[in-house]
Amino acid sequence: MSGVIPSSVAHIPKLTYLYLDHNQFSGRIPEPFYKHPFLKEMYIEGNAFRPGVNPIGLHKVLEVFDSEFLV
Repeated sequence: MSGVIPSSVAHIPKLTYLYLDHNQFSGRIPEPFYKHPFLKEMYIEGNAFRPGVNPIGLHKVLEVFDSEFLV
């Protein structure tokens, strides 16, 4: 898979674990993922995400594994 992660995926009710590792996603991780009430872990290793998220507002703690961000 490639491109950006659609923010609509973050609106899946009771999404707890999201495995997106070893694809060709790029851009930034959409902010709704950081505020999802059930999402505990996101696996994003092996993609081309850019670092950064909007620092304004409250963000839920989200554990991200083996991240490789492009600068």
